[in-house]
Amino acid sequence: MKNFINIINLILLLFFTACSVNYDSYYKNLENYFKENNYKELVNCIDKNKKSIYSKKSLILYYLDKAFFMHISQNYLESNKYFSLAEKLHDEYYTKSITKGTLSLFVNDKFLVYSGEDFEFSMVFIFKALNYIMMDDLENALVEVRRGITFHKNLSNILTSKDAFKKNAFFDYISGILFEMNGDYNEAFISYKNALNLYNTSYFNYNFTQDLFNSTLDMAKKSNLDEKIEILKKEYPKFYQNYKKANTSEVIILSYMGKVPYKISNNLEMSIFDARQNFFIGFSHYKAQTDEDNKVKDVLKTLNSLASDYTISFSFPEYKKFFYKINAGKILFNDKKYELEKVLDIGDIVLKNFEYKKFDIYFKEISRAVLKTSIVNNITKKVEEKNENSVLSSIFGTGLKILSNITEDADKRSWRVLPDKIFMARVPIVHGENFSLNFEYYQDKFKLMDFSLDLKNNLNEKYNKKFVILRTIE
Repeated sequence: MKNFINIINLILLLFFTACSVNYDSYYKNLENYFKENNYKELVNCIDKNKKSIYSKKSLILYYLDKAFFMHISQNYLESNKYFSLAEKLHDEYYTKSITKGTLSLFVNDKFLVYSGEDFEFSMVFIFKALNYIMMDDLENALVEVRRGITFHKNLSNILTSKDAFKKNAFFDYISGILFEMNGDYNEAFISYKNALNLYNTSYFNYNFTQDLFNSTLDMAKKSNLDEKIEILKKEYPKFYQNYKKANTSEVIILSYMGKVPYKISNNLEMSIFDARQNFFIGFSHYKAQTDEDNKVKDVLKTLNSLASDYTISFSFPEYKKFFYKINAGKILFNDKKYELEKVLDIGDIVLKNFEYKKFDIYFKEISRAVLKTSIVNNITKKVEEKNENSVLSSIFGTGLKILSNITEDADKRSWRVLPDKIFMARVPIVHGENFSLNFEYYQDKFKLMDFSLDLKNNLNEKYNKKFVILRTIE
């Protein structure tokens, strides 16, 4: 009979293991298609896995992943279509998450609708604006900029904690460039100055670039803001000393580097052994980083459930950084070198946003796990009291305990296809001439790759600026 019980438990284990989502292998497949420049198969892979990987609960991530890869593959119109669908769901889910948030005390977060992080949708406004400008549609790009300004203002009004993500320096930088292209010099100054103020703060703890300062000062001069010019001179004397009038005609290179940190499960299990009223408590701890780790985790949880009298299982999300080699770059043009300078560290934002939310996440997880264990134990006792067949009661109780422990798994969903960092270079060009840019990418000082990019000088005569977007993940 004991063997029979073990067979039932094994069937339960296999069932729930088979139901786990293989995020790790899925995103590796997407990465391989990207490396091969096979965007058609990449998008097909996303569509084929719409139900198995994303499902209705993660539909926002389906839209975001698809939109980003279309952005990279220069399918800008379709990219904005899917970004807009993600935004629509985000607005819909935001209200529902407020009214139904208490459900997460009883149901694992991964079974709830994923509504997206604030910083993720801050990036959506940037990508949508860039998509429009790549289609030479400045009017709609500025619509996204103004929508983004409203979005960040609302965050600042709703979130009072200084540790919450509320503003995006890179968004303000891009906004300033687009306002400048449209001749809105005062609005451009405001955006540029906002970006200056945000760099070297909590979520953007690195220096702004000389190019950003130059543009800020230029817009102050064009707007006749004499007092602001004096303030800039006093606040940033070294940058003021190195000031050069920004280029009228230029190519703005945005280089997306690396892969953003991703979630893993950090598991802790407390097992209680009751030996004739002498209690023994054991702890086990393990991190599941890959799909194989998750299968091993389920096996260990099952074994602990079988061996102990009572088990409480906790599973906390935790971020793990990707290793990638390329961390610097240069552009050679007309015998001059232009550094690719960091303008956004998305990976750092991810980690700091998680630290801000960590207490609430841990509190909910502990509360849910304790509540589930208490309910399971009470149900098991009642079944044993009412059922004269001890074997069936044992099978039911053990199976319920395994079910409770295995389903206590961290919510590992996030927008995993984002770059870790974004670098920018602004290269002056002569209007009307075709040109070639030579790129060099480095790991620290060691050159890893170089290539040339031939570009047609099809600058819009009104705007005199051209964007080039590159993506590396090595």
